[in-house]
Amino acid sequence: MKVAVTGATGFLGSHVVEVLAPAHEVVGVVRDPGRARRVLGWGATEVRVADLGDREALRAAFRGTEAVVLVAALAVRDDPPWEAWVRANVDGVRHAVEAAAGAGVRRIVLVSTVAVHRLLHPFATVGLDAPLLDEVRVPLTLHQLTTRRRYSLSKAMGEGVARRRARELGVELAVIRPGPIYGSRDPKLTRRYLELLERRVVALPTARVPHVHAADVALAISGALRPSTPPGAWFVTGPAVSPARIVRTLTDLVGRGPRVIPIPVPLRLAYDDGPAARDLSFRPRALREGLAEVIRAERGTPIP
Repeated sequence: MKVAVTGATGFLGSHVVEVLAPAHEVVGVVRDPGRARRVLGWGATEVRVADLGDREALRAAFRGTEAVVLVAALAVRDDPPWEAWVRANVDGVRHAVEAAAGAGVRRIVLVSTVAVHRLLHPFATVGLDAPLLDEVRVPLTLHQLTTRRRYSLSKAMGEGVARRRARELGVELAVIRPGPIYGSRDPKLTRRYLELLERRVVALPTARVPHVHAADVALAISGALRPSTPPGAWFVTGPAVSPARIVRTLTDLVGRGPRVIPIPVPLRLAYDDGPAARDLSFRPRALREGLAEVIRAERGTPIP
């Protein structure tokens, strides 16, 4: 089918384009036309320019496509004003859903996050029936240890807007909720892990949180695009591992790295990936395999 992907120049968006391109005609939707060449290099057949704040530009970008994958979102390391989070992750989602419906699109895949759920127990495996964050007030939640509060709340609100508008407009909505994502071309989480390899000694927590490779998230999105897949929401998270284990694995792969001093933190965040395995054919790769991809792509180092 012909699929539009917003955020196609970004980290996850680039992997989505790469994974979808062999089986679909991919339209990369970007804000900066100067970056179109790289999107075409990842396999897109066409690039169109639109911003999440411009509903009419989005409608033009989605015209002629059968499905839209909404990857673009605000997710930054600093902490901009609340209005910026709402503009991108709530209003932007509303504009995109309305534009897709106006362009005749019948299926939307929205990339959300596990952090839209309240999480109060440090060892429970969270199911899809777990309560979502309140749209007005966020109670104490363990996600605040790993995810910015405003990001979590704005994504939860964006999900609510997407479900409501999709239902009103007769559009099928699939929601993918990944955990922390790593992989090549990642300027944030993966880059921080790689930078730790240059140190002599690092102290890292033993708390285990899910890490999922970007290409595995993209494969789950591909499953959500299948006409036989019903609308719904899925966790796409992978195994729970600690930062200490990740740096040790990277050190083993490259043959050098810091001495890791573990800081005991009694925390394990886990999510039920069973529905995604059943409905989307989600199969997260082993940590070593995923990190080997990072080393090969980022450093040109051959890994057996």
